[in-house]
Amino acid sequence: MPGINYKQGAIVGSIVALIACRSTLNSNDVEMLHRKPGANESTLVVQGSMPANTALSVSAEYESSTCRETELIFPYGEITNPTFHEKNRYAWVRHNIAASSSEQPFNVALLSGEPGKCQWHMTSLIADWSYTDVGHAKKPLSWRNKFIDRSNSEEARDLRYTPLIYALQVHEDNNAKTTEEIRLASSDNNNSEWFQADEVEDYIDLNPTTQRSITLKPTLDLNHIVAITSHFKTGTQWGEKYYDETIRYPDGTTFFFDRNPDAQVPAGALRMQQNRALFSPDRPESQINTLIKSADPSAKRQLAEIYELGHAVEQDRPKAHALYETAAKGGDIPAMQWMKKQAGYAQQPKQVRYWQHKLAMADDIQAKFDDARDDLCEQKNQVHAEEVIASLAANGTQRMKNFALFWQNINQPENAQDKRAWFEDCRR
Repeated sequence: MPGINYKQGAIVGSIVALIACRSTLNSNDVEMLHRKPGANESTLVVQGSMPANTALSVSAEYESSTCRETELIFPYGEITNPTFHEKNRYAWVRHNIAASSSEQPFNVALLSGEPGKCQWHMTSLIADWSYTDVGHAKKPLSWRNKFIDRSNSEEARDLRYTPLIYALQVHEDNNAKTTEEIRLASSDNNNSEWFQADEVEDYIDLNPTTQRSITLKPTLDLNHIVAITSHFKTGTQWGEKYYDETIRYPDGTTFFFDRNPDAQVPAGALRMQQNRALFSPDRPESQINTLIKSADPSAKRQLAEIYELGHAVEQDRPKAHALYETAAKGGDIPAMQWMKKQAGYAQQPKQVRYWQHKLAMADDIQAKFDDARDDLCEQKNQVHAEEVIASLAANGTQRMKNFALFWQNINQPENAQDKRAWFEDCRR
């Protein structure tokens, strides 16, 4: 051949011979994965509902260590030493479901594995969602659920996902280069790339011995738009970088983050205490302005929780206590339970009894029982207290049943000494 010497021709001939001798996989071995699972075969069912104008692609990846494949490699880049390297074989099964103008159910049954010649087993499962109504964006908006096999490492379980998918209007300024686009975020997203719903992962045994299901029912709310503005600038000194970010929620709640703790917070914004936190529409942190304006006791308690934890705003325990008290006086049961618990920690028995009585009046079952027990201890309203205890214990907790039985026994004449000892003990 012109331009190729004898040695080069020999090398090319060897490579051609290697390729010709390469093992191949019978297409039937892969086609077996596409068939409908039988009644007694291990099956993974992906089911749920698709939001309107949303397409779905369900893809399963399988691996075989029995049916291997080879790839041509050149160790250390030497063309004179070509060889084939054996590796496990992979195959894919994909089901595409078109978008509809209204919400629609879906059900995809996949073989968890194929007990044929190749002994396939599923290694990952991906659900790719694509919102196709371009009236909300210049391009389709997408998000992903990914499930990775962790066979035999956990109890068999079905999974259920009901995430809230919402929109982010992202404006980025990177050294004077600006970009603006709509992205999606998910309330199920725990990834470090918090501002995107690109890939929400979980681990599950994808190769069960029986049928297992994954239920996906996302809710798409593109009317809830979170505006994110970030600025990044590289300084003149080596390693000098500046970064700040503002997150504004639909009700006007605004958080500001800056790596410089002395940076001035814009008017009306709250300093973000957790780096790059994003709160979904179902989280109270995303609606602090609404909670502040609300007279609802539960809103005051949610505000109290935010200030108590201090992961969204600066921790302020005195303010949290005042808000809990306001909520409790307004009749919020969780707030009353919090006030009672705090009184117990502070060893304030009168306050404990006060909030316990308030809870009982609000029909809190445990508080009603404890109130009746305390009445017995103080030897007042005894007949009523005994009636309450007997009534609640009938369908109550084991602790309630145990005390009702104890009270029945201790009132026997032969247990008079034990009864006196109990009165002395409960009044301490």
